Amino acid sequence: MFNDDDFMSVRRRLLRSAGALAALSIMPARFAFAADGRGNDAASAAGDDITGQLARYMVAARSTPLPDGVTLACKHRILDTSGAMVSGSRMRPGMMATRYVREPRPLFTV
Repeated sequence: MFNDDDFMSVRRRLLRSAGALAALSIMPARFAFAADGRGNDAASAAGDDITGQLARYMVAARSTPLPDGVTLACKHRILDTSGAMVSGSRMRPGMMATRYVREPRPLFTV
């Protein structure tokens, strides 16, 4: 049975993995494989500066505005998610989830 610490640990690992995948997806393809073409050591192919390149990209992206289409799509997704949560809270599964969350439980299970 998972306790809260296990859940947070799994969640943290998942978020770290997702962040690493996102970072790799924006890097040029030449960093994915070593110079010998076999992909043995991506760090040696990219040199030690891949972290610096990622940091520079993130700093530049922070002040770069999103395209209007992306902003509009994000707003639609946020509204859709909010609407689904509100309407779902009145459906049987949503009411069951609310009841479960409000139910008192011990902090630690042994």
